[in-house]
Amino acid sequence: MIPGMIMRTLVSLLFPILLFPACSSAFCFEEAGATYGIPPLLLWSIAKHESNLNPRAIGRNKNGTYDYGLMQINSCWADALGRERWKSLREPCTNVKTGAWILSRCIRRHGYNWKAVGCYNSNSPRLGTKYAVRIAAVLKQVALSSSQREPHTMFAPEAAPNSDPWQDVFGQPL
Repeated sequence: MIPGMIMRTLVSLLFPILLFPACSSAFCFEEAGATYGIPPLLLWSIAKHESNLNPRAIGRNKNGTYDYGLMQINSCWADALGRERWKSLREPCTNVKTGAWILSRCIRRHGYNWKAVGCYNSNSPRLGTKYAVRIAAVLKQVALSSSQREPHTMFAPEAAPNSDPWQDVFGQPL
């Protein structure tokens, strides 16, 4: 084989492998959103705010707990998750699904509103409100930075085809 053919063959074999993590990441947000009835873009926005989409992020908190992975799952959840699931949080899809599960618990408790988003971060109403405002800003930034000026496909779950894509997940204008 000549060197050019070797390089083309190598690139054709490696390109899908390099592309796969990006595709699987988007799929994880969509799958978790579908499983828990949460818009994937909301989950993505939380991950963007929490870890800047870094699956290896670790945050240490003043209260002695720590946050782990894309969705920055707090160590206070370790017992509820169990040893095996806690240890598997390094896997990005497991981390996203766990974050969606936690947010779904907040939604059940507070309703489908910004208070539930704040609950993802804190049970304190003051801190929860500050957090929800930050997540809303991430959502708005994504909407405004869209180069196509078309609704982003991850704004709303497939189950809500009549929703206005220029509103946030709770029906408020972006």
